[in-house]
Amino acid sequence: YVANEINKEKGFRAILTRSGDYNVSLQRRIDIARKNGGDCFISLHLNSHYNNRARGSEVYFLSITGATDENAQAVAERENLFLEIEGKSVEYNNDLKEILFDLNRSNTMYESSILASEIASALKRVGVVPFRGIKQANFVVLRSIAMPSVLVEAAFLSNRKDVSILRREKSLRKLAKAIASGAISYLRKNPPEREEVVRTLSTVHVVKSGDTWGGYARKY
Repeated sequence: YVANEINKEKGFRAILTRSGDYNVSLQRRIDIARKNGGDCFISLHLNSHYNNRARGSEVYFLSITGATDENAQAVAERENLFLEIEGKSVEYNNDLKEILFDLNRSNTMYESSILASEIASALKRVGVVPFRGIKQANFVVLRSIAMPSVLVEAAFLSNRKDVSILRREKSLRKLAKAIASGAISYLRKNPPEREEVVRTLSTVHVVKSGDTWGGYARKY
């Protein structure tokens, strides 16, 4: 639904890391984002909590120093656990210093906070489910992609009210449209810079008696 809403907008194209109910490794997700030249990345989830009264949506962006609160920490630990089960967490941790350097250099974390704010504003405006706030935590999936990226917990599957809302087609589309409009708003306000890389080759030639322009042309 979110991808469909994005694709309706002229000049925008959504790339899904998967289109069905199957697992896609973290490395594969990163490869898809890089291969398609992504300008922002949204990891979309449905939350769960031992307290079935917890409900609503949350938007996260990366923190490398700690989580916003205990619940944010628990969400990050759960999502990271799924990736660690794949047996690849060591590989990602070994590359962490290089990734964090790139994040800081390109100001990606700051841009991610703006992306989170735009999506949060759209979710609050639509009001399909209560909005629980913008939070930060150390998500593996977010620290592994060097582009503006957020993780959206759209609703709680452990809450009956949220589940009943998700089962309504109209409500589900409203929720998807809010997430999509937030991403589109961010990209319109912060259009990505397109850099054309031109390689210039320089050659030194010592002019000698008898050289001609035709000779230069044939040689170089």
